[in-house]
Amino acid sequence: MAVGSSFVSAARLLCLLATVFFAPHHAFAVEGQVPAEDFFRKLPLDIFENTGERFTDTDKELLLVKGYSPTWHLAYNDADTLVVSALDAVRSEVILHLFRGPNGGMAVLNARTQDSCACEFWRWDASGGLVPEAPPELPPMTDFFTADTPPPAGAQVEVFFCLTDYRELEAKPRFWNADGPVEVTPTARVRWTWNGAGFTKVVMPGS
Repeated sequence: MAVGSSFVSAARLLCLLATVFFAPHHAFAVEGQVPAEDFFRKLPLDIFENTGERFTDTDKELLLVKGYSPTWHLAYNDADTLVVSALDAVRSEVILHLFRGPNGGMAVLNARTQDSCACEFWRWDASGGLVPEAPPELPPMTDFFTADTPPPAGAQVEVFFCLTDYRELEAKPRFWNADGPVEVTPTARVRWTWNGAGFTKVVMPGS
């Protein structure tokens, strides 16, 4: 290996270690509650395929033990939320957030890149068992527009679930027509609130 390459790698690692050292990456759970990092340890790795970055069982273990791996670092970790960010120039991250209830809850995994968002939903019960859960029903295109601003004629919509601010489940639309992508600014937002047992859709004005 070239000396210059070694120097760059070492410098990069030192910067990463400084970031990890000062970042809050140790989870503190309320008594009796399983923290987010325990769910992250048990969940499969398929969601990382949406980032275009390689992620293995070794990466997972290094992240949970040391806070970093060769290509990822643990950017944030508390009792309910865990964020893993890629170290490449293109920002990619995977977020795990726990929506808790009296008898279990919903674990939502969200993979985000500059161009896309993908979510997995996992239900758990009081025993801690995890099973895949269907996502909420996709909203129609009309949900993204207020009454005085109807959808553009001939447009169609593709909807992605995202965790905005790492903790709020929201729909992100992408519009297109026969000629390809269309630049459209929605006039309403579609979110879901958690009631302790499931999600309820909320449509509110604002882009």
